[in-house]
Amino acid sequence: MATISSNTNYTVANKSGAYDGDMVVKQYTTLTINSGVTLSTDNGCKGLLIYVQGDCVINGTINVKPGQADPSGAGVPAGGLTYPIIQSSGSALSSGNFSGTGSTAPGVISTYVNATLSGKVGTLFALNQTGSNDNTDETGPGGFPGFASGCCFGQGNGSRQNGTAFGGGGGMGGSCGCHGSNPSNGTRTGGGTGGAYGCHGQGGGGGGAGYPNGSGGQNASAGSSSTKNGVLWLIVGGNLSGTGSIDLRGAQGGTAGSGGYSGSGGGGSGGGACFIAVKGTNTFCATGSGSSSDTSGTGNVYVDGGAAGSGTSANSGGGCQGVTGEAGWRQVVAMA
Repeated sequence: MATISSNTNYTVANKSGAYDGDMVVKQYTTLTINSGVTLSTDNGCKGLLIYVQGDCVINGTINVKPGQADPSGAGVPAGGLTYPIIQSSGSALSSGNFSGTGSTAPGVISTYVNATLSGKVGTLFALNQTGSNDNTDETGPGGFPGFASGCCFGQGNGSRQNGTAFGGGGGMGGSCGCHGSNPSNGTRTGGGTGGAYGCHGQGGGGGGAGYPNGSGGQNASAGSSSTKNGVLWLIVGGNLSGTGSIDLRGAQGGTAGSGGYSGSGGGGSGGGACFIAVKGTNTFCATGSGSSSDTSGTGNVYVDGGAAGSGTSANSGGGCQGVTGEAGWRQVVAMA
């Protein structure tokens, strides 16, 4: 029996800088997370996989720091990560595959999970290697910089980032006011840098939210650091209950720079992804799937994208707010 009574960050193995490392795998007989306590990871990582043999009570909060690694380069299959869930009905199950998630999780899936599938039916959890922006089986992409009729978007060259199997995508840096320097691209979960300055040296763009976050241009703020929009896999053999939250929301883009030609706000980062299978009674959250948060149970599951970076005083020179990051994915099923 494990009770987490103070803020706890699981240690990520095989760290590669602050923004990447192996998937964390934890196993408990029972698990309780007390109210007011946050459970997360101490580094960016390729996800968090938690097994609870008996009951799981979440009265606190679970976050996961996203991993910035390239999933393809890490070895994630082109079809993404898959995890088979045995149910009383459904389709014949194929083997799961967590290749590319580090040194521990792939062996857990291939040696233990896949060994139980013979003759079984159910459903297959699936998470895209890289998001295709169809709001299904993927973490959310980041937001664009501000642009609207009447706003001068200036040098808008750059791109927001699609979500990956390791976390929500970074927001694009805000454009400068009028014309000037380009904002920069983000890198997977990382936010883009806001345009440095506009004409007459004023109105830089807000930084894109991400992990790492993008810096802002002249008179503009950096995007917020996205420290909780990673990926959670939670397998519960007993009951799931509690009044807490699984919070995998993206972060807010940076505020635009003010001046005679105001820049635009940075894009928010995309939401993370959450997969939950429960064998017993689940009062914590609703069964189902979708690219939206769920607050219908006794607890909450959040996968929203991060808020847009604010604009400044809009005029013919700019001032638009950024664009909100898109929501990630949530899937909750009953397990036999």
